[in-house]
Amino acid sequence: MTDIVKTAAEGLATRIDRRRLFRLGATRLFAGLAIASAGGGLSLLRATTALAYTSYCEPTGPGCPSGCGPSQCCTASGRPSGCNCSNGSGGCLNNGSHCHGNAGTWGGDSCWTCYGSWYSCGSCSCRSYTTCCDCATTSCNDSSGHCISYVQGTQRACPNKPVENIPGLVSAA
Repeated sequence: MTDIVKTAAEGLATRIDRRRLFRLGATRLFAGLAIASAGGGLSLLRATTALAYTSYCEPTGPGCPSGCGPSQCCTASGRPSGCNCSNGSGGCLNNGSHCHGNAGTWGGDSCWTCYGSWYSCGSCSCRSYTTCCDCATTSCNDSSGHCISYVQGTQRACPNKPVENIPGLVSAA
């Protein structure tokens, strides 16, 4: 009698494990096919880290260049006195009053860079870039408690040389 119970228990355990295996496999297969059919699978594999915050490279807030997101820029006209929290080179000021440095967004980084398309510039390839940073503010009439500081420039890639960023030089194709 003990062998019959043992055999039945082993058979049941085997069937349960197989059912679980098939259920998990079917669930994962369905999720993978759903993502691939929606076009998300391949685009996720092709995504570049430089454009991790692509959705913030499209809208433009008041006083900002294209690519700095929907918030107001720190240098926008009409901001209260002492609320220009830009340090002039794309970073954020901490003046102990209205400006409190980087806002700590984007997982602590607070900054992101948006790139234009590559174009030929002499024997090199160039593209424009805009680096934007969220600056923490108080009493500056910012609905989100931050404004955006930015720097624009050109990135140049020449043969046999490292890629260089040239802040302030903004050129078009």
